[in-house]
Amino acid sequence: MSIHASIIKELVKIIRSGKLGSSASKVALVGHSMGSVYSNAVLNSDPGLVDAAVLTGIAYNVTTKGVADQSKQKRLAKLQNPMKWGRLDGGWTVWVDIYSNIEGFFKAPYYDREVVQWAEDNKQPSALMEDISLPMTNFSSPGFTGLVMIMSGEYDFIACGGYCPGVLEQKTTAVFPASKKLVTYVQPKSGHGINLSD
Repeated sequence: MSIHASIIKELVKIIRSGKLGSSASKVALVGHSMGSVYSNAVLNSDPGLVDAAVLTGIAYNVTTKGVADQSKQKRLAKLQNPMKWGRLDGGWTVWVDIYSNIEGFFKAPYYDREVVQWAEDNKQPSALMEDISLPMTNFSSPGFTGLVMIMSGEYDFIACGGYCPGVLEQKTTAVFPASKKLVTYVQPKSGHGINLSD
């Protein structure tokens, strides 16, 4: 996770400096799923760097990660689609098919079949090391005093094991004890892919 957090930190410094246009006096990290994990790693290691964070597709009291991983039925990307990913080595995986995509990211009947097909057609491999290093990530961010919003879909299988109400709220205060304002929100009628739900 440290390389991803380091990249985010450098990007924030560039944005604050004005090298990309106007300098920003306030910066908020916005992440989804692994992007939320990377953002949380920044909040842990450099709590004064940003002013706020919106973390989606993440929860802190999860005991079902193995079940979520099993539903993806991950395969080596280069073997799953040699034309598209044949150049990748064996460290890259992708979920097996559209049905594992639906299981992990959507919740019937709250999706459009064409959106699911689009998501399947545009899926990208992920590094196997991301899954291996995730349990070693220190989410605790006692020094972060900014605003935090944590949001997941009601039926987020990956973040909450399939049902987030009552799960999403757990342990968030322990992760962000100094936050000026900590809000959790469960998006109704959606899975892990909250931005792809009806």
